[in-house]
Amino acid sequence: MKQLLILLLLIISIGCATPQIISTPPDAFHPQRATTDKELISQWKMSLIRIKEWQAWYDIQVGSNYFYRLSPTQTIQNENSNQ
Repeated sequence: MKQLLILLLLIISIGCATPQIISTPPDAFHPQRATTDKELISQWKMSLIRIKEWQAWYDIQVGSNYFYRLSPTQTIQNENSNQ
């Protein structure tokens, strides 16, 4: 019985000590110099896309749905249904 307990504690301690495998985050976005309004809007769109990629990566890593958003119509419908 004592040996079984020691074996169990050993397995648990080894299991807790192993590092979790975490995927690498998306590459950082480095905006280019924008000289026109069209280029500025293009860089802004790319930055929003990259932010969304980071949010999705983070959600997967921590098992969160923090960045999940309902559309405004769904929110309004939910508020009206509660009244």
